[in-house]
Amino acid sequence: MHLVGKCQEEIDSRTANLDGIIDSCVDCGSIQTVLDWGGGEGRFIPTSLRSKAVTVLDCSTEELSDPTFLRLDQLSSEQKFDYIQICHVLEHVSEPRSLMLEAVSHLNRGGYIYVELPQDRSSEELQGFVSRPSEMYHVIHEHLNLYSQEALEKLGLSLGLRCAHLATRQLDFGWIKGTIISGLFVKDG
Repeated sequence: MHLVGKCQEEIDSRTANLDGIIDSCVDCGSIQTVLDWGGGEGRFIPTSLRSKAVTVLDCSTEELSDPTFLRLDQLSSEQKFDYIQICHVLEHVSEPRSLMLEAVSHLNRGGYIYVELPQDRSSEELQGFVSRPSEMYHVIHEHLNLYSQEALEKLGLSLGLRCAHLATRQLDFGWIKGTIISGLFVKDG
């Protein structure tokens, strides 16, 4: 567990994946403010957004990956951002839709919200859980929620967001090959 989110191969792989999405789907010139929700040290900020005003919302005491980033442990209701990312957080919280609703309240109109999640189970396994819940067995104890690409899309749409990118990819984290779900959504005006 000491390698999760800290292994250089994982950092490089996840950052390259996110950079590709941002570079192909986002007008970075329209982004001035960035929020990494639950981002720890801010290691996974897209390369093209690192020069923006970056805030990391987290209670971590570890040193930020960039000394120009700001860390907060809470936001005021007035704070708004042009880009928010929530990476590997929703699987850990008891009310993911409530967290997303709160995050969207801090997103400027025309802003982007990027969500990245592990896909711990295949779509077929998840469908089996729905049809046979008594047979559900899940061993990753700190992951309260399991996601599919379809579930992430429906979550974003249920919040009135437009889906700009949605994909599932296997990445090499150095310590494991992991499957992640990436969703980029827009809060239209």
